[in-house]
Amino acid sequence: MKKGIISIAVSLFFVLTAFADNLSVADVTIASGETGTISICLNNTSDNLVSFQMDLTLPEGITINKANCSLSSRFTDDEQELTIGKQGENTYRLTSTSFSLTPISGTSGELLTLSVTAAESFYYGTATISNVRFATSNSERVEIEDVSFSITKEIVATDISQMDNAIYIEPFDAHVGEGVEINVSLKNAETASAYNFELVLPEGISINVTEENDFDDEVTLSSRNSRHQVITNKVSDNVYRLAVASLSSKNISDNDGVVLTILAHVSETMPAGIYPVQINSPLLVKADGTKPDISATLTTVNVEDYIKGDVDGDGVVDLADAVLIINYCVGKPVNTFVAKAADADGDGAIDLADAVRIINYCVGKIETLAREMLVTEIDPE
Repeated sequence: MKKGIISIAVSLFFVLTAFADNLSVADVTIASGETGTISICLNNTSDNLVSFQMDLTLPEGITINKANCSLSSRFTDDEQELTIGKQGENTYRLTSTSFSLTPISGTSGELLTLSVTAAESFYYGTATISNVRFATSNSERVEIEDVSFSITKEIVATDISQMDNAIYIEPFDAHVGEGVEINVSLKNAETASAYNFELVLPEGISINVTEENDFDDEVTLSSRNSRHQVITNKVSDNVYRLAVASLSSKNISDNDGVVLTILAHVSETMPAGIYPVQINSPLLVKADGTKPDISATLTTVNVEDYIKGDVDGDGVVDLADAVLIINYCVGKPVNTFVAKAADADGDGAIDLADAVRIINYCVGKIETLAREMLVTEIDPE
């Protein structure tokens, strides 16, 4: 590192000029136990940029590996280096200057790469690059807008196809602040009459329990369970135990498919992202009392954050959103269209009923478009 590199870079930033320049960063996925790479690209109209400064704020749980960060081949000055300084708990200042005033080559492409590592507790977060400033060889300053991107820890769901016996959940979606149905399936190569398991949910997704710590009312058994009963117990903050059995040792029908559905709720403060959902300590029991081998499984929940009814994505639910749905239903072209937000009545389809529901909401006939209100309207008891 050359002494005075930061002060030299800053001294170049004193004349402000406007260029249509921008940074772009692709979202990053980091495999469990491994590092990931952040690739920062620059599109520039100026052809004589020789210096830059920017602040990178990483989500909690992500750390930067300084030794493995580097400038791209667009920097042709062999003596030019990348300097990374800590600005705060999760913020780093990135700077670089060509002492020979050699411009960055080209007008588009990768500018630099950064190596980052995720902590075991990390699953999702948003990173931001701010205070971006470039300088030209004639001391003009170029300011560029902030840019944000997501960092997600990769979660590999269990491959059920390779298992003879498994209690599992298919990857599913959920929405911030709403209820979500979790379908639990059983794959059994042999007939069985009972099963039990622990469901481990991520922080922010919970099941309502009674004073006795059970949640029987939140579980619905499928038709695969013949004369079976469910017993539930909340073990800890995010661990729920379920046991399903038949007092008359009736077998579970079929050999694969949903056996029960659990109603859970996503907190309004849960960040959007992809989180793990685990089936631990599974047990399968045959009518004769034998216990076939069965392993724990892992799946994912994709927690999304959008406003129900905000079809055009402008942050407000109004009549314009209803008009968009009507245009969509009659086949007219639409521009911005958030399909999941358009399903205002939560029935899985986008139709005129959704437009009517949004209109009723806008004129005050209903208080909310959330799933909880739908349940109350259908079954006020």
